[in-house]
Amino acid sequence: QSHSAPNTTRFHLFLNTNFHSKEVATLKLLMHHGDIDMMPFFRWKLMFLPLVVDWFQRARPCWEAIHLMVPGEQILQFEDMSALHGFFTEEPEAYQSRELSAMYKFVRGMPMLAVGKEEEEKI
Repeated sequence: QSHSAPNTTRFHLFLNTNFHSKEVATLKLLMHHGDIDMMPFFRWKLMFLPLVVDWFQRARPCWEAIHLMVPGEQILQFEDMSALHGFFTEEPEAYQSRELSAMYKFVRGMPMLAVGKEEEEKI
């Protein structure tokens, strides 16, 4: 009796062998965290916002590459990969929406910092 690894495990091994480790980490974050929580980054205040923007800009080529390599229809065939169905059926506009949502949550979580800077500049 042979035991094969679940499709999700085999897919993650595929990522590990076909992408650089930073790209794999980026892809796994994008695949498993559709709505990235910005709260943990608030302690760095607005200094962290440019890093969030930069991360999404660097992540986009990874997102595009995996969507070209692995057609969404292929993932939809496997029930045990249902957690990834949303990621692989995502349109490019949805990626941009994720990026804007993260920035919005970040700025929305710190309104007084943004207002405080404007007030300081007026003085």
